[in-house]
Amino acid sequence: PIDAIGDALDALGAGRARLHVQRVVKGGIAAVDVKVDTGEPGHAHTRYAQIRERIAAAKLTEGTRRHALDSFDRIARAEAKLHVTAVEAVEFHEVGAIDSIVDVVGTAAALDHVSPASVSCASVAMGHGFVRTAHGILPVPAPASLEILRDAGGVMTSGNLPRELCTPTGAAILAATVTSWTPAPAGRAVAIGWGAGDMDMPD
Repeated sequence: PIDAIGDALDALGAGRARLHVQRVVKGGIAAVDVKVDTGEPGHAHTRYAQIRERIAAAKLTEGTRRHALDSFDRIARAEAKLHVTAVEAVEFHEVGAIDSIVDVVGTAAALDHVSPASVSCASVAMGHGFVRTAHGILPVPAPASLEILRDAGGVMTSGNLPRELCTPTGAAILAATVTSWTPAPAGRAVAIGWGAGDMDMPD
């Protein structure tokens, strides 16, 4: 339920009003599209310690808090390794923006509500080329995305598109969530959900 996510965002002080949810059709399939109103032009700069304190102090469920902190910790460890600095000294740029905080905490709240026994992922499409960041032009896959998935034992594929298909935030959410990097196990479907992304791929 969208309220499961909205409650967590209210507790964090981000506000459920940032979420705009609508049903759309993508590729001929009915799906749910969720947009986040950042209200912040440009890129926010936020220290890892500030994000941890904010999540730790919020009245979140224990599962939501644990998963959100795990996701951000994975990003911080990757950034610390790449920039040769202490984890606590890491300063987030794109990831520090409100939309990434909403992504991480919102996903954590949704997962805590569903409470899956396991989560499988066969592979992650990464893309190729270059991306403009606060650090300048970086290759795709982004170094932080690669490091996060390497550390988690994630399985990566190209995706065959000249664009970033997996951001560090997305990589961290996957790394903190996936329990088995394999195709979905055999079983009967109980419920099915389709999410609509922002990009319309040429293929």
